[in-house]
Amino acid sequence: MSRTARISLWSALLVVFVCATLGLTDQLTPVQNCINALAKESNVAPDKVRVMLVEGVVWPDTSLGCPQPGQAYAAVMTPGYKVLLGLKEQRYQYHTDMGQRLVLASTNGVPTPANQITNPPPQQQVSPQQQTPALIAATACRDNLATRLVLKPDEVTVTGIQAVSFPDASLGLPVPGEVAAQVVTPGFIVTLNGNNIGYLYTAAGKTCRFGGPIEARSYSALYLEAIANEPNLNSNLMQISLSGACPTLVVQGVTGYRPQANGSVLAQRRTSRSGFDLLYIPPAGTGAPLKIASAFDFGDGAVNGDAKRWVSYVRSRAGAAWQVAWGNVEPAKANLLDDILVALGGGGTRVDLPAGATPARLYWVQDNPVALVMQDNAVVAHELLLANQKPSWRKLNTFSAPVPEDFQLNKSETLIAKTSVEQGKQVTRVIRKWFTGKETVVAAIGDFKAEEMYLAMARFVLLSGERGGKTIGLTVDLASGVTLDAVKESNGPVRMLLAPPQGWLWSQLPATP
Repeated sequence: MSRTARISLWSALLVVFVCATLGLTDQLTPVQNCINALAKESNVAPDKVRVMLVEGVVWPDTSLGCPQPGQAYAAVMTPGYKVLLGLKEQRYQYHTDMGQRLVLASTNGVPTPANQITNPPPQQQVSPQQQTPALIAATACRDNLATRLVLKPDEVTVTGIQAVSFPDASLGLPVPGEVAAQVVTPGFIVTLNGNNIGYLYTAAGKTCRFGGPIEARSYSALYLEAIANEPNLNSNLMQISLSGACPTLVVQGVTGYRPQANGSVLAQRRTSRSGFDLLYIPPAGTGAPLKIASAFDFGDGAVNGDAKRWVSYVRSRAGAAWQVAWGNVEPAKANLLDDILVALGGGGTRVDLPAGATPARLYWVQDNPVALVMQDNAVVAHELLLANQKPSWRKLNTFSAPVPEDFQLNKSETLIAKTSVEQGKQVTRVIRKWFTGKETVVAAIGDFKAEEMYLAMARFVLLSGERGGKTIGLTVDLASGVTLDAVKESNGPVRMLLAPPQGWLWSQLPATP
């Protein structure tokens, strides 16, 4: 996909049409009019014309982006489409409004001379049996989204159609356990708007796949996939979109993990019945996993802002007290003597916790780690002063975690998840709680017990919890209340990663601005 096409697609994702009450046939009548006009001009049947790109736009005036010399145009924001059509080896770009007006803006990228721009009369719309593949795909996606959102089909607006060739039959959105036919499949990326929220779809013919809210594409979920007959009980760390598509292996063989703010991950790998390695996994595509330390056991950990230093809770042997270890993000030394020392508990510098402290969370604040611990039946923060000749602890009277533990949405609202037992089954409610005490239920999820919760953009909530004896992950869109199945089974907690999913489809979309 060219850079221009990527920018055009991203522009399409941002447009919310004022014509949301129109039916799909009416919405895309301007597209069909362009097809008919080109077919008539070229003396071919409409089904010979290929739709390559449909971009929703709002023109700044009634010239539709093609002003003619000597003409006056009303300075009225005019919603419409930019339509790129293909016929044989030629490319034709049309501009339309949402009614009957259309102009041929360029041919093969060469703008149409102003004195040659005309408004060709549109043909009568063809029957559904004669619709182009693009409009068939858009209809299927529109109907699917309307069902998901419990809307009427004419309350869903098409904001973009992009012709692509998918690398296989999964249409760019494979799901866990799927074995897709390895055949190049022509189809479309379709963007829609429902309830003023943008959604991503892929489609070929009447088959469509749901890619989730467009705004969620900057985030993903991590989960653990069990490995059969693995002697150390390790699992594969997997990444998946918040809508449950595009599973991707991150690293093989880990027992636990903690996502970091820069898209990296700290993970533990069991190497024997009495030892673990601590791994640093860089953001996707930026390097291989590094073994940075070893110990009898590891607890919570974190990397600093530039990802050059790490800190973790560690234990050197069974029954030993927890300590804090820290060091540079670099491979553990590999000579024989160092390997022996590392196996016994090496990697990084270590210091005992404050007296009576039990480990909870770890953070970096500028150049120093901060340990949240349980001490005297309260949560207490201690800063480890590394600049001192001998590192020492300083108790903090106040401390705000970089990731708010109370999920404060704004000055007035806090997000909470409550699980209760109703008629013998567990029900979890995601609730916006006002400072006045008033509670608004965003989503009620039956037969589910929430155990961990993660928040992105004050908009998307990832819940990890139990259903039917399995650990699963659910995504709740606070804007719509829609709940998505992100992970249907995990061998441990499901957690949010501040990085986009991996896979073919996401590489086709432009970077988030």
